[in-house]
Amino acid sequence: MIIKSLSYISFIWSFLIVIYTFHLSSNSLNIFSTYLCFMILLIIIISLFKKNKKTYIYLFFWSSSFFSFCSFIDIAHFNIFNYRITGSTIYILFETNINESNEFLNTYLTPKLISIGILYLITFFVGLVITYKKFNYIYKHNRSSSFRKYILLTTFLICTLMLFKEKDNAIPYTLLKSIAKFIVEKKKISEMVITKNGDFKDVSHKHDNVKETYVIVIGESTSRTHMSLYGYNRQTNPLLEAKKDKLLIYDNVEAPAINTIASLKKSLTLGEYKDPTEHFNSTIVQLFNSVNFNTYLISNQRPIGTFDTTVTMITKTCDKKIYTNSSRTKSIKDEVLLSPLQDVLNKNVNKKFIIIHLMGTHVAYKNRFPPEYNVFHKQPITKFNHESAYQIINDYDNAILYNDYIVNSIINKVKNTNTKSYVLYFSDHGDEVYDTANFVGHSVKKGTPAMNNIPLILWRSKEFQESKKIDFKKHRKYNTENLIHTVADLSNINFRRFDKGKSIINSEFKDTLK
Repeated sequence: MIIKSLSYISFIWSFLIVIYTFHLSSNSLNIFSTYLCFMILLIIIISLFKKNKKTYIYLFFWSSSFFSFCSFIDIAHFNIFNYRITGSTIYILFETNINESNEFLNTYLTPKLISIGILYLITFFVGLVITYKKFNYIYKHNRSSSFRKYILLTTFLICTLMLFKEKDNAIPYTLLKSIAKFIVEKKKISEMVITKNGDFKDVSHKHDNVKETYVIVIGESTSRTHMSLYGYNRQTNPLLEAKKDKLLIYDNVEAPAINTIASLKKSLTLGEYKDPTEHFNSTIVQLFNSVNFNTYLISNQRPIGTFDTTVTMITKTCDKKIYTNSSRTKSIKDEVLLSPLQDVLNKNVNKKFIIIHLMGTHVAYKNRFPPEYNVFHKQPITKFNHESAYQIINDYDNAILYNDYIVNSIINKVKNTNTKSYVLYFSDHGDEVYDTANFVGHSVKKGTPAMNNIPLILWRSKEFQESKKIDFKKHRKYNTENLIHTVADLSNINFRRFDKGKSIINSEFKDTLK
């Protein structure tokens, strides 16, 4: 009778997946087969709990529900991003706050996906009821022929082998493995000593006895593909274009990764990926601390409760940290950063290094700009002709337009200090917004030029230009994984591992991109 139960649940789930893949992708069949193996193993294993009916029912219901949920999440993730959930996906989830989670769901949880999910749920519970009734019969009839036992054992071994082969692609295994890795890494980081000056050696700063104000502005998910400063068909950068002759605009720059964590670990540190603790004693903040700058972080990205995010760890040794977005329920626009920036600029200290972390053009784009910047309404130019694409492109372009105002305002405020100063703006990565793929956002497996192509823009004060010569070539190929070398070069800071060939402003720059 167990064999009958297996056939029932296999039939119901097979019916489900046929309907599901018809609407989404035939590639889901491979994912589904993994979870079907889980379900078959559960039926066999749970059938052993015949002496305790309550345990038997409890295990059957909750384990079946868990693996059904995993199956749906895995298939949905694959059909959105074209790759299975990985350890990196789960790690990023650990560093995501409630607002980001809500906006992610609003962006990707389409009515079609919701309807398929409801169908998935209904079909599963129909199968659950039918199979449970058969289990009740098994519970009362304990005898099983040797032949049936042999079949069950063979089925068990086959499913076990299939799961072992696919273990790295299954959510339960990946989740447990990722949680274990996350806990180990957090423990290592919590036990390590993060010093104010880090592990930098032989650090020196060539400077005059003048006030210096150096500002790094980190954008979020902003691709130069949608910036008119780089030739986009809509005027999304009117303010920066107006001062174009005052800017150094690099047009061949790539991000080191297409997610914030991996990208900023490279851009803002000298650390290697082999040991996560190496990042946090070789940060750009510690470099400036080593030459007695006053260091500041002004961020509109909310920290994650009791867990430090990668960015908060990198900026841990800042003399002053200001977080302007503490709301759990609403999106705070980047304009809120301008007042604390002015307060820092007004401080009577000679050496200032300021990192500004924007929300920029992070999804959901419609939440990134105030109503007065909602100016793009007409049908945009795209080869993906559907209303969803039109609306999202318009939202993204409006967010770029507002971001133009924010970056321009930061430059103007720094300019008004009349000090030796610069503002360097770049983005952690870009987003695909129906440019070359029928997709919005960023995904490792769906990598497109828009996800990698980022802006790198430098403004310098008159005092800075008089004291520092820059070898500017706008078409230089550059990856911001080497940004710390450029920033050090800009700021006349030298240290043991400094490499002129990795500084885009240096005459000895070496193009290492393929």
